[in-house]
Amino acid sequence: RPERAVEAMVAAQTALIGASDDRSDEPLRLKAGIHSGPCIAVTLNGRLDYFGSTVNLAARLEGCATGGDIVMSDAVHDDPAVTALLAAEAIAAVADDAELKGFGGSRRIWRLTPAAAASSGSTT
Repeated sequence: RPERAVEAMVAAQTALIGASDDRSDEPLRLKAGIHSGPCIAVTLNGRLDYFGSTVNLAARLEGCATGGDIVMSDAVHDDPAVTALLAAEAIAAVADDAELKGFGGSRRIWRLTPAAAASSGSTT
């Protein structure tokens, strides 16, 4: 359920902005990348871990984030529940293109800046 990931990251961004307001030095910035799809789950040494291109793409998306933003794939952006969540929270998704290592060619990505991040003056 990709909308839960988006909802969690929006909440985390908002909470971090509130915490950063109390700091006198450089504000804290969270970078997040979200993709949805199949992966392989393996338990090794009592710890659950995930592998596959879905996980790799999410990591590449996180690498595109600048801090204070959330970067997501078409698969997440186009999910009806995510669309409804973004509309309800009045969060705009801005399309961009990025070269993602290991995924050949340019891909469309979607960048979100939660309203609290935008109002605090952070940039993407």
